[in-house]
Amino acid sequence: YLLTLTGSLSAEYFIVGVVMERLAIAGALFFVHSFSQSLGPLQRVLSDEEGVSHLDPETLAPLSTDELGLVTAGYRRLLRNVRQQNLVLQLRSRLFEHRQHQGNNSLYEVVLDVTQEAMRCSHVAVLQLEPDCKSLRFAASRGMAKPTDDLLLTLDSVNLASLAYQSQSTIVSTDVERDPNADAELANQMGVMAALATPIRSETKIVGILVAAYDKPLTRSEERRG
Repeated sequence: YLLTLTGSLSAEYFIVGVVMERLAIAGALFFVHSFSQSLGPLQRVLSDEEGVSHLDPETLAPLSTDELGLVTAGYRRLLRNVRQQNLVLQLRSRLFEHRQHQGNNSLYEVVLDVTQEAMRCSHVAVLQLEPDCKSLRFAASRGMAKPTDDLLLTLDSVNLASLAYQSQSTIVSTDVERDPNADAELANQMGVMAALATPIRSETKIVGILVAAYDKPLTRSEERRG
């Protein structure tokens, strides 16, 4: 082009032309690499023959901030919602299957099974509100290092279950040893290092607390899953 335009081609123009050509090639290669990297998470999902039912949404992390990254982040949120709805339906189905059983023991076992499977926790417990509405009793548990039979937690004591009951909301502690709202001594006896507690409701009334606990501090992805 320069030769046609000027009728001559100096060494400086030739070097500039070569450099610009190399920059154009490098830019094209960088775009292809960036596009492939952005498409990577979605490509793994689309190429998975088993579908998305077994896919952990936390593994679907966007690798860019462009449009494909936004699509990946939105798809991950969608998978989270679908997974939560599936877990709710699974729990309701199992509870419905056990309606013919007498007593609460069978229902407690279903709740423990579903919670442990959904939360991937090492410890799980159901605490039932006592008739005097002043304490919580361990009705069923699994994985606890210490027996929980007849163990009571008063609602005015410092622990996550009591706080969840008083606040009527889910309480998460990623590290119970450093959390002033957690009972670190009781947690150590139970072999617990992180936990979350959420109310169990019957219509509008709180009848107990569900606790999912871990033998190690929670990561950010595990905290979001809770």
